[in-house]
Amino acid sequence: MFEYLKALRCIYLHKSFSYDLPSAGKYLIWDCSCIKCGHQFKIKKPNTPRWVSPVRFDKTRPESWDEWTRQNRPHLTTNPSDPRLGHGADETQTPQQEVYLVLSEDERKKGFIRPYRESYKHIGSKPKYPLRDLSDEEKERYEGENYVKFEIYPDSMLPRTGKFWTQKQLDQNGCGTVTKMGRDLSETYARNPHFYGATYCVGCQMHRPVAEFVWVDDGEVVGS
Repeated sequence: MFEYLKALRCIYLHKSFSYDLPSAGKYLIWDCSCIKCGHQFKIKKPNTPRWVSPVRFDKTRPESWDEWTRQNRPHLTTNPSDPRLGHGADETQTPQQEVYLVLSEDERKKGFIRPYRESYKHIGSKPKYPLRDLSDEEKERYEGENYVKFEIYPDSMLPRTGKFWTQKQLDQNGCGTVTKMGRDLSETYARNPHFYGATYCVGCQMHRPVAEFVWVDDGEVVGS
């Protein structure tokens, strides 16, 4: 029953999902995938002439996920001064930017310094090293920044000594959704892993710092 209700939510509330052509037989069965939340479900109806497509409320809906992404994916630019570009992480849900910046094809052809990877998972940002309380001097110096802990980096990371954390950052968890990028964006990460400071999560529907994501292929933190 719970899966049935989730399918109804995708059909009547999200109203955006891809589907395969139905299998023939006594019943028509569509394998569907919600574009907004990623939920997968089946639609099953008797194979009668009276039955029409389950997406009859939108006759222009694309036939596949690949077609939908081709029609709706953001544009790309190599111009860092493009006025359509957005910047930084979001705190509330927002659509993807109209345009995203990528390295030029010539620059990407120079070779990758990281593996080529397309998919990342949102796990949230958590400290990797020991935490300590702030000293009285640090509390006074950073008054108003809401820092509550300092992460102590090992000597191998010098000259970086650590990172200040707010309670909100410590409490924040990722949604676990996997987001897949196009080739140009993936190649830009492979050529320069520090090129982006934030990336989009299709589950949270917002841009979050790259440190909150790991690559599906090997579990490494995005941007490292």
